[in-house]
Amino acid sequence: MILPFARLAPIADTPSENSRNQLELFVPCDQFLSELETDFEVLPLGRQVVLHAARFRDPFPKDPVDRLIAGTALANDLTLITGDEKILRVNLCKLLW
Repeated sequence: MILPFARLAPIADTPSENSRNQLELFVPCDQFLSELETDFEVLPLGRQVVLHAARFRDPFPKDPVDRLIAGTALANDLTLITGDEKILRVNLCKLLW
């Protein structure tokens, strides 16, 4: 399964209104990634992921991160966990919510 965003306090916190939807890290990036990799498998952003992401058409969300996440699910035959109504309506990959 792909869980696109998980709250990883105290390492990271959810975006604030002023942060432009960016993840705010409370430790150096390399430490954050090391801690993340102890609990999750971090998948590479390979050719198949990008090809899937580039093929999505309307009404799939235009956000490139949403496209890469869904492309990762397709390329790796994984289930995407999301509450995003736009992604759920399109139903291009295996979904769970």
